[in-house]
Amino acid sequence: MWKTAAVLALVIPVVGLGTTATRAEEEAPPKPPAAGTMRFSTSATAFPANVKPEYRPQDAIYALVGFGKPFRELLKQADKSTNVVVKLFEGDRQLASHLFFPQVESFEGATWVLEIVPDPASTTQFNHKVARALAGLPVGKHALKVVLWSFKALKNDLAVGTFTFHATEEGKADLPARADRIQEAKKRSKSAEPKKASAPKIQVRHDGADFLQIEGDRIRKDGSFVGSFDGDTVRRDGSIVGEIKGTVFRHEGADAWSLDKGNLYAGTEIRFDGSVIGAIESSGRITWEGSEWGTVKPYGGTPQGTMRIFAALYYFSDYFRKR
Repeated sequence: MWKTAAVLALVIPVVGLGTTATRAEEEAPPKPPAAGTMRFSTSATAFPANVKPEYRPQDAIYALVGFGKPFRELLKQADKSTNVVVKLFEGDRQLASHLFFPQVESFEGATWVLEIVPDPASTTQFNHKVARALAGLPVGKHALKVVLWSFKALKNDLAVGTFTFHATEEGKADLPARADRIQEAKKRSKSAEPKKASAPKIQVRHDGADFLQIEGDRIRKDGSFVGSFDGDTVRRDGSIVGEIKGTVFRHEGADAWSLDKGNLYAGTEIRFDGSVIGAIESSGRITWEGSEWGTVKPYGGTPQGTMRIFAALYYFSDYFRKR
């Protein structure tokens, strides 16, 4: 683990006509944090031994980024979907940009290793765009700038660094092939990832027609999403309307009904004041107050699944709100 280089603080004395700050000074918004630093290397691990100012087409290029504080403190609001962009410039002309999502554990880090032109055999950020941009540069030396950018940051430019790239005729021809290998590594990585099992779509039917669906945490009726489950709460049009507390369903602060594993059905029963008022049989048949109402497919018989089905029916069917 390489330690972050010490940050040199530049202190500028404030010179004024008096010792009292003006109202404008007092109300001035806080300045965004200064951009972090970058040092470039041919190795993702051998900092600072492989740091050098000039690179050629055959070199792998990495940047050691120093933020001066944990990355999450540089953001307006940290969340798992925060993305960052690596931008490459020559002068004011942008040559390439590459977007990627940092790992969640990176949010606590004050230093990052950034892939600029990575080794295809070990890449994890899969930046192939810089290699393609470098292949298009004319032969000769080029002063290039790298900017790490995010629209979710307090200061959009998170870090800035410069290096010299010496383009050669023979080396330029190898860069597109390297970019292709980086892209192939990304495809292999995606195919190796276990596929996430999508939440089953629960279909509730009444009188032989579709009535509502529960897709993951969302409730759909008549083709539109009308409600959702948010932890223990039930929402309708964005507002909290009910709660699921274990095996008890609550509406407007009062218990509406509770779950009970029934002996009569190989499914789950709903009780109110000690009496069975509804049930879902193992076959998916729904009964309410002694009458068959409809069906649900698939039905797993779990307490949470049953609670959600009846909670959705409670809010989106007048029949289930008679009580």
